[in-house]
Amino acid sequence: MNLVVGHTNIMHNTPGTLVLIAGLPGSGKSCWMQTNTPVADFFVADDFMAHAYGDIGRFTYSRWYCPLVFALRAGRNAAISDIAFCDVERRKEAERVMTDAVENLVYHWVFFEHAPDPCRQNIERDAREKGRAPQKRLQALEDWSHRYCIPPGAPTESVFRAFGQPCAQHRSGTQHIL
Repeated sequence: MNLVVGHTNIMHNTPGTLVLIAGLPGSGKSCWMQTNTPVADFFVADDFMAHAYGDIGRFTYSRWYCPLVFALRAGRNAAISDIAFCDVERRKEAERVMTDAVENLVYHWVFFEHAPDPCRQNIERDAREKGRAPQKRLQALEDWSHRYCIPPGAPTESVFRAFGQPCAQHRSGTQHIL
């Protein structure tokens, strides 16, 4: 399918690259995205499955699914993160759906280390700083911690440890992913 606006074809022959980010709640996925994906250059969807249509946990029910596909088909790079990607089957679904939806898609995974204790500290610190109750995120950490499976040999990012510094000062170990 080609989409033409004026005389310009905005559907490129080469799709953008997709970065999928997996990690426990409080691991630093949001900070990684803020640091490594310039908004002007990327379609970004943090917490990709949040508020999915009908609260259905299928990848294609994400409210960001159609805009993501369109952005990639238009040649734009994209980054998405979600705790659901801790689960092997959810990652397989994302890969299958996206490779079916976007011809010649190139994608990369970023995995955060499996370290519940510093994640818990980040959640509690974030709750104090923002005046929010941490229970929901702490429960999600407990639930997903048992399901998080990092592929053998996959490089991992360290869990973000704030020590009073904002996300922008967090430096990723990932080099030149795109």
